[in-house]
Amino acid sequence: MSRRKDRERFQRIKEQNPDYTGFRGADTVVEESAPPPVLESIVCSVCQRRRNVPVDTLPEDRAEYVCLRCQDGLYQWRGFATAVPGAPFVDTLLAALKEASGLTPWLIIFTYYLVEGLTVLAERYLRSRYAKGRVDERQQWIAWNQRREEAMREGREFTEPPPASDGDKAK
Repeated sequence: MSRRKDRERFQRIKEQNPDYTGFRGADTVVEESAPPPVLESIVCSVCQRRRNVPVDTLPEDRAEYVCLRCQDGLYQWRGFATAVPGAPFVDTLLAALKEASGLTPWLIIFTYYLVEGLTVLAERYLRSRYAKGRVDERQQWIAWNQRREEAMREGREFTEPPPASDGDKAK
């Protein structure tokens, strides 16, 4: 390694551990750290997730173990029908969703019929508007044609454009 890389590595390690003094040779005594705790894989009784937990922190009855996340209250809603008064908003919301889960089939049916009903009403409205537009357009053509025929009978020149001659819509 180059000297620059050595210095960069030393700085990185020093930032992580302010007590680091650098490599002092093979004869340097290194303090032994405590061995890592023995872990046991156990299932949380609230969220049913598998957790690796230090053996010395486990309760006597393994079936009653509650993980730290559930102890913090994020997943308490699974075990209770309603939220505890003063609980965080997330717990209250999730408890309400759990209570509403029995209504889900009815909400789906209601939503389906609501959407279908609105679709039928929209189609009827659009058809009536289309029919009204056609009636109005026909009345305009009849009135235009009457004026044209009247001008022809009187021998006048008729220069009025047809009702639908709005640019590209001329018929």
